[in-house]
Amino acid sequence: MFTRSADSTACGGVDSTTAAVLRAVAEREGSDPVDLPALYDAIDPDALDALFASTRTGTIRSGSVSFEYAGYRVTVVCEADRPIVVDLEPGNGIDGAAGPTRSERRLG
Repeated sequence: MFTRSADSTACGGVDSTTAAVLRAVAEREGSDPVDLPALYDAIDPDALDALFASTRTGTIRSGSVSFEYAGYRVTVVCEADRPIVVDLEPGNGIDGAAGPTRSERRLG
C-alpha cells in the first residue's frame, strides 16, 4: 500500500480533496497530475471535495471513501484537524497502471 498524508490538506482546509488524490497518484506514478486520466471518469470531483469540506458552522467532517482510479483502489480518510490521508492499492488492473507489487510509504 502507498500512503500519502497531504502536507497542507487538512480535512476541511483550503486545498481540495481532489488535489490531494491527484498529487498522491501522480507521485506514485512518477508523473505530473495533468498527465493522469480524468478523475471525473471515476468519481465526481465536486462531490469528493464536498464530502470532506467544512460545514457552514465550521465543523470538520470525518469519514472515508474508496473508489477505483488510474489502476488503483483509492481510499481517502479524513479525521478532524488531521491531514487528509490517501491510500493507494493496486486496483483491478483494467488500465494496467498499477503493478502487481505493493509498497508502503507515509509522507508529510
